[in-house]
Amino acid sequence: MALTVRAQIIALAEKIGAPVVTTFKAKGLVPDRHPLGGGVLGRSDTQIASWFMNDADVLVAFEASF
Repeated sequence: MALTVRAQIIALAEKIGAPVVTTFKAKGLVPDRHPLGGGVLGRSDTQIASWFMNDADVLVAFEASF
């Protein structure tokens, strides 16, 4: 059975132990209650999402424009 995009992203995050932050459009992709869920980054960002982004050594982005 094929996994959803959400399930694939969560599985990858869990495998490599990486937090996930999203844009506002992708809010909820990784639930806020998930240990690796970092919330939204951008105009309406959360403090934890900003901290994760500022502390990151590597970013893996899917369907993002910078």
